[in-house]
Amino acid sequence: MPFLIAEALASNIGGTATLIGDPPNIVVASRSGLTFNDFLINLAPIVVVMLVVFVGLCRIGDDDAGNRPVANNRAATIASVFTSTTGYGSAISPASMRGG
Repeated sequence: MPFLIAEALASNIGGTATLIGDPPNIVVASRSGLTFNDFLINLAPIVVVMLVVFVGLCRIGDDDAGNRPVANNRAATIASVFTSTTGYGSAISPASMRGG
């Protein structure tokens, strides 16, 4: 979940940076008569500050990164719990996918 939130925030920061990044930016620029470069020059300082804050928050919020299991191990754990509790999935296993 934290990865998805970080991805959404990064996407919003990137979309804010340019005239064509978000539809509201196009409306604002067309109503105010800004060119692409004018828009970029006016928003660049704000976007740089937002990017620095975002990276700082990601560093602070990811203090347990070394303690997380590897994604493959997490998927294997979930699959084994599902198989052992429901009885489904016994026909499909990593061994059967390798041909063994």
